[in-house]
Amino acid sequence: MIEIKNLKLDVAVITETKKKVQESESMGQYDHFYSGVSKDRRAQQGVSVLIKRNLRKHVQSWEAISERIIKINMTVRENRITIFGVYGINDDSLVNVKDKFFEDLNNEIKKLEKN
Repeated sequence: MIEIKNLKLDVAVITETKKKVQESESMGQYDHFYSGVSKDRRAQQGVSVLIKRNLRKHVQSWEAISERIIKINMTVRENRITIFGVYGINDDSLVNVKDKFFEDLNNEIKKLEKN
């Protein structure tokens, strides 16, 4: 968090958060949106997006797609912006796990093309 403040970032994606469930919370000058594993699983993976509090009014919605993909929809000066937080899959993961990850990511990107 110190590095994010020092760099004066408005938006930051963080991977390998090892958070559980999907929630949002306030963290100092930022709102923290995160997607993690279910409560009954060992904490692993996880992805989150930090958005500076003064930009929170622009967030229209957010969605936890999986413990590796999170999506934030914003409107800034009448422009619709979608931010994806993505924690890429390991190359040594099982083929079906990799296929599911890329299928989920591609499905979310295709949804944007319609809008």
